[in-house]
Amino acid sequence: KQKTAYEIRLSLVGSEMCIRDRYQRRVRGLFFRHTMTKPNKPPKKGISVSSLTSPDKDGWLTKQGGSWKNWKRRWFVLKSDSLYYFKLKSDTEETGIIELTRESVVREEPKKKKFAFSITTSPDAKRIYYMFPDNASDTQDWLNALNNAIEKKKASGGGSSSGGASASSQTNNTNYQGSSPVSPSYQTQNNYSSKPKGSNPRDKLNLAKDSIPFLQDQENRVLEFWMIWSESIPPSEDLQAGFSIDYHLAVSASMEKLTWRTAGPQNIFIQKMVDFFWNVGAPESEIDRLNDVGALINPMKIGSWIDMSSKGGMDGGWFFPVSIPIKLALEAADPGEPATKLKQWADKHAVRLVSV
Repeated sequence: KQKTAYEIRLSLVGSEMCIRDRYQRRVRGLFFRHTMTKPNKPPKKGISVSSLTSPDKDGWLTKQGGSWKNWKRRWFVLKSDSLYYFKLKSDTEETGIIELTRESVVREEPKKKKFAFSITTSPDAKRIYYMFPDNASDTQDWLNALNNAIEKKKASGGGSSSGGASASSQTNNTNYQGSSPVSPSYQTQNNYSSKPKGSNPRDKLNLAKDSIPFLQDQENRVLEFWMIWSESIPPSEDLQAGFSIDYHLAVSASMEKLTWRTAGPQNIFIQKMVDFFWNVGAPESEIDRLNDVGALINPMKIGSWIDMSSKGGMDGGWFFPVSIPIKLALEAADPGEPATKLKQWADKHAVRLVSV
């Protein structure tokens, strides 16, 4: 039976998750002490469609989402250097705003979608916006209007290189290379162009992902799930001397079912792990369970795992790769028949230490 994204099961020292919109849950201090907070998103301005009279350009565009890479149709209004978008033409508040700067770049993206174009607000922007109209002539009209707005911004001397938007959470971190704002080249943060491809664990992780056929579809929710998980793995630069990050991948013979695991020092893993579980929709009670069990065991290393299949199955959880007394393991376990049977078995065979 293929698990759904909303199933939760009993485990000895672990938990599973479902899917929800992204925002951050904060750890307070070390060793599993945390509280939940929403991220610092720029506030909406409360701009209605009707208030944006005499726009420079408006019309329907289909935009790619920031967290989940799905495409949604939105009503866009360009007014001066602000590109507003709404769910409906009658909306009284914007869904998001893309603020143009003098260093913003717009360009056609025919490989992304038919008639598509992109907006990069500044060289250090953490997100590239992709969208497309219904026909080629509209693409050119939008490019002309957006470039005119950018040129006016340059002429006025306004804007800054920081740019931004008040839309949903930011993904697709990029670094700017080259001096020309007209034809820049972009490199994803995990590309490590200065080293041969595959020379570090994160490169190898991406190479493994690229070898799985069903993870090649850029609009696949399973791929997005994998990307959110991989972003939760701390960079090797965060490691102290003598410590390491473990990776493990198990693949079925048909390459249709996979299990990914990673583990490392608690102090650099815990916040990113909690953020990952919150972002993919783990119930708050399950995240609290991670906190409670972690405080009880206080492991040096912690880890996360995800399962996936070509049929869209997604599952995941956390684990502590440590050896502990059986008594402590049973204290950490959810009460019920599995824990009772484990205790009976351990007593019968005089088991005193377990690895989890």
